[in-house]
Amino acid sequence: MRRACLAVLLALTGCASPTGATRNGCNADWLEVPAVAAQASGAEEEILPVECIDEIANRRLRIGFSLPAGPTCHVLGRVELLESADAISITLIGAVNDDPNAGACPEEAQMVVTEVDLAAPADDRRLLDGSAAEEAADIRPRRETVQSCTPAARCHADPLMGPLS
Repeated sequence: MRRACLAVLLALTGCASPTGATRNGCNADWLEVPAVAAQASGAEEEILPVECIDEIANRRLRIGFSLPAGPTCHVLGRVELLESADAISITLIGAVNDDPNAGACPEEAQMVVTEVDLAAPADDRRLLDGSAAEEAADIRPRRETVQSCTPAARCHADPLMGPLS
């Protein structure tokens, strides 16, 4: 039943197939790293590679990645999800923090995690790093995403397709 509902949802959104490199669960090194949420502000977007993915609840994933080192401060700008019946692709888009009150920036890359909600349970779907499919390409325009997670960690459909229910 769950797969049938997911198939109907994906058929209605007219999405492409998820692509990317498979990522396994996060090891103990990721247990004590800080959590970050996507921030709507920022400049100079860049794709950030996913280092690990854990299913932490029926429809929730924790994603481990690194924010680049200074001299400029980097933030997580947005998370793009592409779900199908057999795979979930996650692309992290980072940005340079353009807040003049951001404070000192780390001199080394910083390990962080973020969490996202899925449209359907992960079950046995493959968890993919969408950045691996994007390495040679520019950042994908927003109009091609199925979901984009905002700073409030809420996912919504692409603006051209309307909200997800």
